[in-house]
Amino acid sequence: GGGGGLGGVGSGGGVGGLGGVLYKGTIGLITPEVKATTLVMVLAPTAFLALRSSLVWVALPTLVWRFAAARQVLWGTGYHYSLVLMPVVFAAFIEALAARRDQAGSVRGYVASAAGVCALMVPQFPFWQLVQSGTWHDEPRLAVARRLMNLIPDGATVQASSHLAPQLTNRATVGLFGWEPGRRFPQWIVVDAWTPPAVRWPLSFEVERNRLNWYRVRGYRDVADQDGYVLLARGDGGLVLSGSHVIGFQGRVLAPFGGSGVDGAALVLTAVTGGVGGGQEWGFVRQDDGSYALVNGVSGLCVDVGVDVDGASSGPGAGARVIQRDCSGRDSQHWYVTPQSGGGYLFTSVSSGLQLTGSLGGDGDVGIQDAVGGFFGQEWSIG
Repeated sequence: GGGGGLGGVGSGGGVGGLGGVLYKGTIGLITPEVKATTLVMVLAPTAFLALRSSLVWVALPTLVWRFAAARQVLWGTGYHYSLVLMPVVFAAFIEALAARRDQAGSVRGYVASAAGVCALMVPQFPFWQLVQSGTWHDEPRLAVARRLMNLIPDGATVQASSHLAPQLTNRATVGLFGWEPGRRFPQWIVVDAWTPPAVRWPLSFEVERNRLNWYRVRGYRDVADQDGYVLLARGDGGLVLSGSHVIGFQGRVLAPFGGSGVDGAALVLTAVTGGVGGGQEWGFVRQDDGSYALVNGVSGLCVDVGVDVDGASSGPGAGARVIQRDCSGRDSQHWYVTPQSGGGYLFTSVSSGLQLTGSLGGDGDVGIQDAVGGFFGQEWSIG
């Protein structure tokens, strides 16, 4: 028993095959209930008179793609997705009223009905906050938020909580904290840890807290933590490097295997030879985001992560080998350099967030590993 129904459409609403396509394009457009509710909420402010105008067809494509989408936030009215629909629906309402201009009583009745429906709907939406006394009084902690955001300099790169980000967009490059497509290693992070769950996005409280710690481990320092607002700064301490340097660890230095000038050669730790021979000097080329491209003084190739000297891909994750490649400007060739309290430096990959890591004994390969609270093989000297 318990057949799947039309081509794999079960009672739970699962879809598959041709039947699934038919289901999604028919019943699936008005179920679950939230979709039907949205349709009513879009048309009710016109007392449904908009349906008597051909202009209402202009709204149909937007409704179809929203209701057919897999993202549930598109189905309801809790966000801004009806913004493009309502002008169309009210234009249809006006056209339908104009068609009844010789029926004054009917027009007045529809206008009164539409106004009444709108008045009943207003308390369900943020517009209602305009008549709430609390809207016009600043909470004491808002002064803290403004003071902390004023610490962020103009032109900086920032990740911020969703309701703080708009306050900075006129003077900084801003992304949403925790949203992966955003800038991964901004100069500043400002978060409201007390954001209520109902309006928190894109991270839950627990995930947000873990993410802040993830950045702290990677060299970010706490500038402030007050009344729920957390401000972190990238921990380069104003460091600006230029020219050529030797990158060392435990008396050995970073260099291409055998001093090779070959594109794709693995980088290793080797004995210091002095001079420019052996490719032991690296030019530090600062990028707009504060990271560095590390360019070998002999080969002119950049420190990168990926395909190893034998041509086998080691991948971008923890344990991947570090190599030299033709300088292309991709993120895997950019590194944040963070001073440590002991005088050493961390090199953090912009693309992965992992640290440049040397072998702890003897000459050997150099790779990238996750940051684990100052892992010994991750602190380098710059000479």
